[in-house]
Amino acid sequence: MASDWSLNQPRAWRIFESWLNADRFPHAILLCGPSGTGKRKFAIEISSALMCQDESVLPCKTCSSCQKIDSLSHSDLKLLLPSLVNDGNRSPKITSGFEQVKKYLKGQSCEHSGISIKQVRELQNEMVYTPRENNRKVAVLFESELMHQAAANSLLKMLEEPSQNCFFILVTSYPERLLPTVFSRCQRLVFHPLKKADLRDKLSKADGDADSLELSVRLSQGSLAKAQGILNGDLDEIRTAVERFIKSGLLHYDGFFWEIVEEIGKKKGRSQQINFLELCAYYLRDFFLIQNEMIDLITMVDRKDYLNSLISYWKEEQIDSGIKILDKAIESLQLNVGFDIVIIDFWRYLRHLGHKKQAI
Repeated sequence: MASDWSLNQPRAWRIFESWLNADRFPHAILLCGPSGTGKRKFAIEISSALMCQDESVLPCKTCSSCQKIDSLSHSDLKLLLPSLVNDGNRSPKITSGFEQVKKYLKGQSCEHSGISIKQVRELQNEMVYTPRENNRKVAVLFESELMHQAAANSLLKMLEEPSQNCFFILVTSYPERLLPTVFSRCQRLVFHPLKKADLRDKLSKADGDADSLELSVRLSQGSLAKAQGILNGDLDEIRTAVERFIKSGLLHYDGFFWEIVEEIGKKKGRSQQINFLELCAYYLRDFFLIQNEMIDLITMVDRKDYLNSLISYWKEEQIDSGIKILDKAIESLQLNVGFDIVIIDFWRYLRHLGHKKQAI
């Protein structure tokens, strides 16, 4: 049964294996840990193991049950996702169905409207029926922390009185946001970020120069999926915008502020707006590291010339203040404050630094 997900998360794998060997699999499991650490794929693998028809090897990947789960077509596997909207389209139109699930399992990040009571009740209606193809039914709830209060209470009723043949797998990066009574009824499998050495090893065969590979490792926060996305250029556009924004603020190119509001605030989704603010903070930390002669530790290893060109604008205490402004902006954005509002304080801060430099 050894595979990437068992090697990447060995502790979670060992616990899972012990449940199978003892034939004491919990009716409710909570997969929790940072995003991009393999929880989504792990949930599908657990489902496959529970419903595999080969008793000697689980999951065998060759029986009809395993093949149907791999293609997401098994009638006894129920997948529940938040109601998602296209990340680059702010319209209320909801995407749904098989294509949505496939994109989500590949790591697509989308805006959402949460998990509704209607969705959980539909799941409840499905789970009361006898399994059609196997002797077990499995329900996987992705982003489970996004359940509305009524939806969480409805799920709780199923967890309190589970059917003998029904299993629930909850997936979340924010277990503290779950309803406490739901949290307490789940056995937890905790996922941990991958070590940088492991990420470098896994990316060693990928196309890209040494700086690009190292950048993806340092920006990925221990997530293989995120590292691969960065290596494939997922952040290139946002990173270019960040560099232009910082430089334009320092040089008082005020027109660019509104370009960013239009480009990022109106045309990009919330996750990309957060990426923009987080990347701003990474650049500020790199200014600090260069000032303290720790250049080997910088994140933007391929942008040393850009960093050096602006280093004279910054002092250590100013960098700390800038990062605090960005942290506050990210917090406000997560509370649904508009991007144009959360970014304006950082822009004013950049202009202030530029003004002080010009006055010297």
